[in-house]
Amino acid sequence: MALNKRQEKWLEKINYYSDKDKLKKVPAELSTEEFWLEAVRKNNWALEFVPKAFMTEAFCLAAVQQDGKALEYVPDALKTKSLCLAAVQQIGNALQYVPEALKTEALCLTAMQKQQWGILLQYVPEALRTEAVCFAAVQKTGDMLQYVPEALKTEALCIEAMRHSSVTLHMSSMGGYTKSSTSHPLQQVPEELKTGAVCLAAVLNDNGALYFVPDVLKAQLAVALRPAISSGSGGSGYGINLI
Repeated sequence: MALNKRQEKWLEKINYYSDKDKLKKVPAELSTEEFWLEAVRKNNWALEFVPKAFMTEAFCLAAVQQDGKALEYVPDALKTKSLCLAAVQQIGNALQYVPEALKTEALCLTAMQKQQWGILLQYVPEALRTEAVCFAAVQKTGDMLQYVPEALKTEALCIEAMRHSSVTLHMSSMGGYTKSSTSHPLQQVPEELKTGAVCLAAVLNDNGALYFVPDVLKAQLAVALRPAISSGSGGSGYGINLI
């Protein structure tokens, strides 16, 4: 059922969390299931203020299917396996709101595949950080490598992580960039796995990674990649000068 004009006008007032008091004063004649579902679609935090009469598993399911992050405001008593799965299928980042007891390898794998930002692997219990989950994680961003168990770090996984990695720049107190104030996921690769293939993948994706390549390989890679680096066509092409 579509909202009426009064309901639409009321919802126009709700744009930020600071507007939450307005949701506590919704007139009874406007308070319908459709009204609250639209309120949650517009702002996932609105679920926190849905009247108990409407707060059912079915309502929560509809809410997380619209915005998985709404799972944060679902009462724990209503968080079921199917509800949590629906939330992470909509957006993987909802994993951080899934109770530990409901996390499974399949759910975590789905979350990694549907992630949109951040370092989501940190919310996966260590027992569930399997090869499949970790591989899917580093395919989103190499920064996930820091949460991959050492026993699961292989050359293949590290290469995949490097393909999705870039240098993170932090301005130093001296006003420039130093090696200590700059980072790259290559630093999370065990020394014995910093092979030519791994380092090549890192530098091809972002030439700034060359600063983190072991010296024994650095000259070899620099020569091989000199044309790409000088033209700025290798990865991000930052052209960083570390001081």
